Amino acid sequence: MKTNKLADQIFCITGILSISRKEFKEIIEENGGKFSNTITKNVNYLITGENCGQVKLDKAAKCDIICIDEDAFWDLFEL
Repeated sequence: MKTNKLADQIFCITGILSISRKEFKEIIEENGGKFSNTITKNVNYLITGENCGQVKLDKAAKCDIICIDEDAFWDLFEL
């Protein structure tokens, strides 16, 4: 189901999640958001899974990016 719930939000992923990155990218884009493979100051959320990369976590902290787990990502659709 397509919405605009993620409009103007940029997401990056680190770690292993329940579905593939490709599927996450499609869900994000179908709902108005954008996907980035790298952390930049423009990223709004870092979705963290199992075995997440410390480099991305550290860079996200330096850029004041909100780190959320997969459950919190799905909660964004409840807003």
